[in-house]
Amino acid sequence: MPSNPPSCAAGSGSSRAAHRGAGDLWARRFTDADVTARIANDHRPYHAALASALKAAHDRFGVAVLLDVHSMPPLGPGGSRIVIGDRFGHSAEPRFIARIEAECVARGFSTAINAPYAGGHILERHACPAANVHAIQFELDRTLYLDRKLHAPGAGFARVVDLVRAILAALTDEALPVPLAAAAE
Repeated sequence: MPSNPPSCAAGSGSSRAAHRGAGDLWARRFTDADVTARIANDHRPYHAALASALKAAHDRFGVAVLLDVHSMPPLGPGGSRIVIGDRFGHSAEPRFIARIEAECVARGFSTAINAPYAGGHILERHACPAANVHAIQFELDRTLYLDRKLHAPGAGFARVVDLVRAILAALTDEALPVPLAAAAE
């Protein structure tokens, strides 16, 4: 791992201290021991589990697809409500992006590809399309599924759940063109 990954240089590494528009995220600065513990207890085990799950899927099916779902603030008037990121074509084959976008558009959602979110550390670390391991970042405008105060599920929650289920089915269909039931016969 690089000594100063781009996410850390941008101020959004494993111990982010502030967020644009929200100010400080923590009541106190983390000590070196806090950061070391966070990396050992949270960051490394999370990425190890993710790598293990992708390897298991790849070993079983010959392909693995990671959908990294995020919540984003509204992008402003006329902005897309969903951003699909593939690190500008470096983390997934275009066919997976096309399937996700088609599901979104079919359900009336506006989309953008890679702007303003192209995908970050998780995609960079775990994707390898040449080895048939694909990773896509999926950013949802939180006003699509939360109430006006952004504290609880809102009126659009069921619609977003339906969208995510349809995307998972489409990605499965794209990754495994032969249905699993037919392959088992």
